[in-house]
Amino acid sequence: MKNLLTVFQFEFRGLLKKKSFVITTLIVCLLALIGTSVPTIMKTFEGEDAPVEEPGENLGTLGIVIENSALEEDVLKERLPGFTLEFFTSREALQEKVLDGTMDSGYIVTSPSSYTAVVKNVSMFTGGDFLFDEMLRSYNEDLALEKEGYNPSEVKEILQGISIERAEEVLGKDSQSNYYVVYVLIIVLFMIVMFYGNNVATLVAREKSDRTMEILVTSTHPNSLIIGKVLASGLAGILQAGLIALSLFGGYLLNRGNYSPEIQEFLKLSIDPKLLLVFLFFGTTGYFLLLFLYASIGALVSKVEDVPSATTLVTMFSMAAYFISLFTLNF
Repeated sequence: MKNLLTVFQFEFRGLLKKKSFVITTLIVCLLALIGTSVPTIMKTFEGEDAPVEEPGENLGTLGIVIENSALEEDVLKERLPGFTLEFFTSREALQEKVLDGTMDSGYIVTSPSSYTAVVKNVSMFTGGDFLFDEMLRSYNEDLALEKEGYNPSEVKEILQGISIERAEEVLGKDSQSNYYVVYVLIIVLFMIVMFYGNNVATLVAREKSDRTMEILVTSTHPNSLIIGKVLASGLAGILQAGLIALSLFGGYLLNRGNYSPEIQEFLKLSIDPKLLLVFLFFGTTGYFLLLFLYASIGALVSKVEDVPSATTLVTMFSMAAYFISLFTLNF
């Protein structure tokens, strides 16, 4: 592999000196620092004495229609604390308010155990009316207990005193503990494969189209040229991803004192060292393998304009591997 090191050093230095590489890296690192500093920025603008909204207050406005005297208004007000309830005498009036956005949602109570929910739009992630369901269930349970001669408050106090202690012994793999870490690593790996794969294919195709390759092969073996370019591009991608990761981690360390307890608990992620080693080995191997495929395709085309269409098949395989990896995380 004659002059492999020379080709690698030349290509790697050239990539690091490119304005596109430097500016992109600086911008993304800056955005990472700003993103991790959002809690500190918000705290600075709000001030230390900013009023904090108490949980359970101003949960929303609900429109209610009670048909056939199914429930008393006081019952709903008592069992839906924190909500502003507005009662209507007709379905049409409620539907009009929900449609123009005045009401968050509406409910038509037809009996003590049945109702119709009125909403403007339903999306894929719209949840059910669990709160209203639970309210009616609790109300009917109290009625049933009173009918049998029991005191609902005493029964609920007894039931709330029952606690269950749960321990878990995992004999196989635990997909939950490392889910989010692996999810992020897969996305990062896919992004650098897509970006630097097309970059190395374009680089090889350009040198071939402008006759630069013909001059280089007179003093260097073609294999050294391809391998040197791939190693340089691959290392540049890893370096760029590492700098962005360091910016995120550094921003987190500087601002973690201003994060909410929920976010701090979520960010307490741990990863098994064995899993990390497996990812580094197979991820790095697959990464450079795909870069070699992109480089070989770049060497096959005659014009730079043909690179996007020529690399379509490799891109499809990369995307298939990406989605398969995300899908298998659930198992």
